[in-house]
Amino acid sequence: MHSSFRLLSAYLNLGLLLSKQQGQHEQAVHWLSACSQLDGSGVRDPQAHRHSQIQALVSWGQLELARGHPETSIQLYKQAIRRTPTNLQQVQLVYHSLAEAYQSVGNYLESERWFKAAVDQVQESNSRQQQQANTRQQYNKRTMKTSSSGSDGLQTSRSDQVAAHLTYARFLAKNVSGIRFVACLIFFPSPLHRNPLPSG
Repeated sequence: MHSSFRLLSAYLNLGLLLSKQQGQHEQAVHWLSACSQLDGSGVRDPQAHRHSQIQALVSWGQLELARGHPETSIQLYKQAIRRTPTNLQQVQLVYHSLAEAYQSVGNYLESERWFKAAVDQVQESNSRQQQQANTRQQYNKRTMKTSSSGSDGLQTSRSDQVAAHLTYARFLAKNVSGIRFVACLIFFPSPLHRNPLPSG
């Protein structure tokens, strides 16, 4: 099944390349669509297959949004969510893309829902990683071992958390007023307090 994954990658790369070229929208859509529909039965790495197909759907959705077809892009992003994004970064990409599509049609309630969902996903991931780090630390204490593993993962999650909070806060600052704007003030300092910007 290596040939199937190579074909999938070829479709995706060709679609991405054409999407960046003027006047190649239809061809780009053709290959991105083909990538998203390629049968993954029996592939050696189902997660990599799914990751590529979700990437194709998101890129296709971005093309449609840029061409003034937000409703089509919303449906494509929802398809991507149903495929289950394979990692936190892809979750963030899909959720933010869907939120922006809803914002473009003036559906601010749905837009906020997905911006907030992106924040929640990062917080849940950060909590899981912290629990795993605590478990490792307790194990190392019991076995008299020392380990620094896990710190990089936590740092990555916190970096994602900063980006997710800031994106959501910008949405709130632009689209809400009055008492709900307090939420914006809460979301801005929270991640920055954990990840202060470097001085100088």
